[in-house]
Amino acid sequence: DGTREQMPICLAVRGEVFNVSLGQAFYGAGGDYHVLAGTDATWRLGKRRLEHDVMQDDHPLTAEENDEVDGWLRLFRSKYPRLGRLLTHSEGGVPDAAAAGAPAAHTVED
Repeated sequence: DGTREQMPICLAVRGEVFNVSLGQAFYGAGGDYHVLAGTDATWRLGKRRLEHDVMQDDHPLTAEENDEVDGWLRLFRSKYPRLGRLLTHSEGGVPDAAAAGAPAAHTVED
């Protein structure tokens, strides 16, 4: 999540995991987008919710919000190395507090 030196800063969008360490000023500790580091940032990017005290809720993304996520995904694909994808629980990923089928918290497959 960008808090440990010498470790990569990673985040995921729609389950695709990216190494965003080149953007350390943005995603590292103290950066404007640090809240996204170490997470699947899809919901936050779509909802434009970057506050640390905001937790994901059950409101699905709207079509407009999904378009917003698609723009972010294009940006990450063009700018940062893709490391793999998060596995769902049914694929052998780490169970998440979210409903079954949600991206796993810590399991990455390339």
